[in-house]
Amino acid sequence: MAKKEVKTDLWVARQLDDSKIKYDAQGSDVKEINDALQSASKRGTGNAGYPEYVAVVKDFVIVIEDKADLTKHQKLSNTGILSIDQKDIADYAVNGAYFYAKHIAQNSSFHKIFAIGVSGDEKHHKITPLYVDDRDGYKQLPDIESFTSFTAVNIDEYYTRYVLAEKTDVEKTTEEILKDAAELHE
Repeated sequence: MAKKEVKTDLWVARQLDDSKIKYDAQGSDVKEINDALQSASKRGTGNAGYPEYVAVVKDFVIVIEDKADLTKHQKLSNTGILSIDQKDIADYAVNGAYFYAKHIAQNSSFHKIFAIGVSGDEKHHKITPLYVDDRDGYKQLPDIESFTSFTAVNIDEYYTRYVLAEKTDVEKTTEEILKDAAELHE
């Protein structure tokens, strides 16, 4: 199993590299984030705990946790919300990413945080982003195929469209053009 985990780690790193997202493995070079992780053990010991990858893009923090096994992607509670049981946080990619993201949100000045759970491999995988706030809230976002939406060029538009659920500038412009065209045809 450990060998599969390493393959998944390397595949995720290649995806981040391909998207030109600068990241840190097992911690963060940003002191405030690294300090927040000093008490983020998934086992609840109060010791340090680190996600596979952390990136800072503009004023957003991206926390990534991965698992080789697709069945270890996400665990929901009986009520259909993300389980925060210690075992599920340790065993499932999305649950672990959420745990670290929430810990950073509550223990640093960073409040725009995406938690991304990745499971599987290059051929068969699932990538699920969540937007995490500094309370206990989160918003599950549509699954993605790559990290392109989280590049410096795209992240603001992604945030506007999926987190704020507002139309992006491009969508607004297209809508205005169509509206003007309809008025001209009258």
